[in-house]
Amino acid sequence: QLFDVHALDTNTTKIDPDVTVLVLVHPKNLAPATQFAIDQYALRGGHIVAFLDPIAESDQSGADPQNPMAAMAADKSSQLSTLLAAWGVQFNPRQVVADRGHALSVSMRQGDPPVQHLGILGLDKSTFAAGDVITAGLSNINVATAGYLEPAKDAHIKFEPLVQSSAEAEPLPVERFTMLFDPSSLRDGFKPTGKRYTIAARVTGGIRTAFPAGPPAGVTLPAGQTALKQSAKPFTLVVFADTDLLSDYLWVHEQNFFGQRIAQPWASNGDLVLNALDNLAGSTDLISVRGRASFTRPFERVEALRRIADDRFRA
Repeated sequence: QLFDVHALDTNTTKIDPDVTVLVLVHPKNLAPATQFAIDQYALRGGHIVAFLDPIAESDQSGADPQNPMAAMAADKSSQLSTLLAAWGVQFNPRQVVADRGHALSVSMRQGDPPVQHLGILGLDKSTFAAGDVITAGLSNINVATAGYLEPAKDAHIKFEPLVQSSAEAEPLPVERFTMLFDPSSLRDGFKPTGKRYTIAARVTGGIRTAFPAGPPAGVTLPAGQTALKQSAKPFTLVVFADTDLLSDYLWVHEQNFFGQRIAQPWASNGDLVLNALDNLAGSTDLISVRGRASFTRPFERVEALRRIADDRFRA
């Protein structure tokens, strides 16, 4: 599937009606005029794929060669609260889902033994919505320091989880992750809530504008045009509470083959994103043949015994 991709500036004031799918990756510091343009696109029945994150590792905020610690302490969360509220979705940018049931093992330094990182998760079919075309057929996806999504109270939209954590999860403050040198410390005080947290969701239905008072200052509508106050057509949103799933290191191995760099996927992150784009663009022809390139089968009994031993050690 080929897409005609157009990049939009963060201070754009108009989204053309011929945009089939609008993709928002780590929206942050968007001008009110840009948020209004997104709002009106959504009310026209637009299709949006949004990637949010409490800690986006690609965010270079605070980068200072003279002070490496400044970047670690900087706010790297996505900011879209005004629009999310209008769309009936809640996202807390100050919390990260820690999941003992799907934690991957990592090595922080060369030579160190791998340890489980409760914030870097390998999610398998048990976490996917089996009946949704976006996730059906996928094998596994990996996320890092992901947040979670919930339907807003009294929201009139349809909120359908696509990817969820296990029940051995607990949201932890972002501060536990920003200067993390020992991932095993995340187990200190860790108490699973027994609840599964939604990491990706499909949202559909009628919505109301995030700007009930009218266009923000500096926005002038063309003559004869009025701002929409509610949906002219049903709205569709696929939202992920993680941007890092787009990063190569979580799903692609690169190999040098006679001077050429060959990318070999080891997780289905790319298929997940393409499925979402195809589905919202109105095409499902290629979805059924994706998600078959990778497969992982963890030693579940061994992992369960390891978790029990860790809990006893930290008790």
